[in-house]
Amino acid sequence: TSGEIKVSDQGVVTGAGFTTRLPVVEASGFPACPVVSGLGIKVSGVLFAEMLKRVHFATEKDLHVDNRWCFQAIHLQVKDSRLQLAASNEKHLSLATLPIQSSETREYLIPQLSVKALTSFAASCDEVELAESDNHFGLLSENGSISTRLLSGQFPALVDHIPRDWPHVISMPRSEFEAT
Repeated sequence: TSGEIKVSDQGVVTGAGFTTRLPVVEASGFPACPVVSGLGIKVSGVLFAEMLKRVHFATEKDLHVDNRWCFQAIHLQVKDSRLQLAASNEKHLSLATLPIQSSETREYLIPQLSVKALTSFAASCDEVELAESDNHFGLLSENGSISTRLLSGQFPALVDHIPRDWPHVISMPRSEFEAT
């Protein structure tokens, strides 16, 4: 009884005084992973993860509001030398923008359920490269790759309604703001 544990190819685990069997599924039982190709657009992994975190909250449905529209996706757009993430629900519109070195124009709708995995992957990398295939968006790094299936459809043009140069600042006591 050296404390050694053995695992067989068939999923049988044996150790000091115990034996158990793990469910094993043949590799052929899993779909093939899509291969995504890099776009040459590279950004800091930590910065990309922060951008995802910053907009993710606006993809979640408010449990206190019934029967309201909620677009449960993040809109990622590469355009005019900038990377932009946007998300919206019935109460919030969140936007994160990063200047990049790219003349590419791309748009993706990333499902809300994939955001945590993408965020975790990006946060573990010094640099990530945006990648795509026919119906997938992905990130490539020296640590590996991750991809997600894309949603179809059109993200509402809500971002166009955000003033770019808003010179006004409104200040008021929090209690007064909450009362309105």
